[in-house]
Amino acid sequence: MRYVIIAISVIMLSFTGGKEIPASIKRSFVQRFPTAHNIRWEGSSQTNYEVGFVDEGKDKVAVFLPDGTFKETETEIKISEVPKRVMKAVNKKYPLSKISFALKIQRSNNTTVYDLEVSTGVEDLDITLDPMGYEVD
Repeated sequence: MRYVIIAISVIMLSFTGGKEIPASIKRSFVQRFPTAHNIRWEGSSQTNYEVGFVDEGKDKVAVFLPDGTFKETETEIKISEVPKRVMKAVNKKYPLSKISFALKIQRSNNTTVYDLEVSTGVEDLDITLDPMGYEVD
């Protein structure tokens, strides 16, 4: 297991453009996603670190705080995987719209939300809804 962690750490460093990723984030990522592969650090800011990877056959992005605290996982899903209540809410608020992209976001507090890119024909909107179809932040 130690060698796996070392190997993943080396791979992660190679995708950060030379910027050192805090050890707390590396540990947290490996503990939370031990079977992840195709790991790529997608960016960092003063408030978050993002790592893209494949796990369970799906493309995902995990977001961590600088101290290594897990914030959320974003998983790209098919439009057909969006819950019916969410689809109904979108169709009611934006009739004749089309969803062009969907993410399932699992937050650290064990809540799930759906981030959708909705084309209304006039504009593209990015909306986030809970499983009941209510818009959230």
